[in-house]
Amino acid sequence: MMLKVVIVTDGPYGDRAFETINELFDTAFIEMEKPEAMFIEEIDIPERDLKIIESANILITYTTHPDVTLILTEMFHDKVDWMAIASWKGDGFKTNLSHMEMSHAHISCVNSKKTAIPHGMNLYQKLGNLKYF
Repeated sequence: MMLKVVIVTDGPYGDRAFETINELFDTAFIEMEKPEAMFIEEIDIPERDLKIIESANILITYTTHPDVTLILTEMFHDKVDWMAIASWKGDGFKTNLSHMEMSHAHISCVNSKKTAIPHGMNLYQKLGNLKYF
C-alpha cells in the first residue's frame, strides 16, 4: 500500500514540504483561503478536498490561522492515521489540541524516529526527522 500524505495550507508555507514528500509518497497539496477575521467558527472545505483529506494516512497542516488549525484538527484527527501540525504559537494552543490524544512535539525536529505510529515511522525512514527553520 502506498502511503498517502495530504498537506493543507492557508498561507505561504508547505510547498517545499510537498515537493520533497511528493518525490517519495502519493501527496496532495490543498490551499485554503486564509480567513480575514481574527476568530472564526467554521471553514468551508469543498467536497472534493474533504474526500482527499479523509483518504490520507498522514495529514500535515501548514495553517497559520489558529482557528483553521483547530477546526481541521477537530474534523480530521480521528479520520486519518497520523496528523502533524506544522505551526502553532505558544503552549496554550498545544494544550487545546491535547484533549484529542494526538502525539506532538514542542517543535517537530525533536520528534523521535522511534515513534509508535507506523506511518510516522515510514515517513521518518524515508525523509529523516522533520525540521523547521
